[in-house]
Amino acid sequence: MENPVLLLRELQEIELKVGRMKGDQERYPSKIKELDQRLVSEKEAALREKERLETLEKERRWKEGELTEQGERIRKAKGKLFELKTNKEYQAFLHEIEQMENFTGQKEDEILANLEETDQLRESVSKREDALVIVEKETRAEISDIEKKLAQLVEEIATTEKRRKDIIKTMDGGLMKAYEALKVRRGTALAAVKRGACQGCFVNVPPQMFNEVQRNDTLIRCPNCNRFLFWGDD
Repeated sequence: MENPVLLLRELQEIELKVGRMKGDQERYPSKIKELDQRLVSEKEAALREKERLETLEKERRWKEGELTEQGERIRKAKGKLFELKTNKEYQAFLHEIEQMENFTGQKEDEILANLEETDQLRESVSKREDALVIVEKETRAEISDIEKKLAQLVEEIATTEKRRKDIIKTMDGGLMKAYEALKVRRGTALAAVKRGACQGCFVNVPPQMFNEVQRNDTLIRCPNCNRFLFWGDD
């Protein structure tokens, strides 16, 4: 069997790396979903603005139609003024014409307000649609990039997992049981020794053990946390 210290160290590094990669693998689909949803939201906002613009234009056309009809009624009413025989009828008609003209003034104000809002909204819709083209292009490119990374990640995980299995095949069964037990109990089975201390529990190792650890050729366990030690100042 190859140097067990180096093999166990490589095995732990592989497992930690695979854990990180699998974390990324789980996050990528969520990121794609988030980007898709953002694009959908942008499109829905653009659609709402466009629908509001269409509604305003329809309302204005309807008001303009009303205004035309009212203008015709006022014209006819004024034409009848000369046919009236009494002052009372004349005054009543004048009052009616005044009410129609007030209605006309109100509609004209509403149409002007509509035109102002329509102009502003039309400009906003135009800008949003231009921006949406850019956002969609950038989002699609970002999603494509993530999908490529995800495919590469899946391939890298498979390759790394194969190396992990190959290492395990060469390891002693009892040693692997101890390794797995330490992972469960301590989170990691190996710890580096740096500046004379185990980096798993940060307790100094005895001087003789420290000298042995520096050779990185013998399985030595920390007297405090029981992790396998390797020289970490290399």
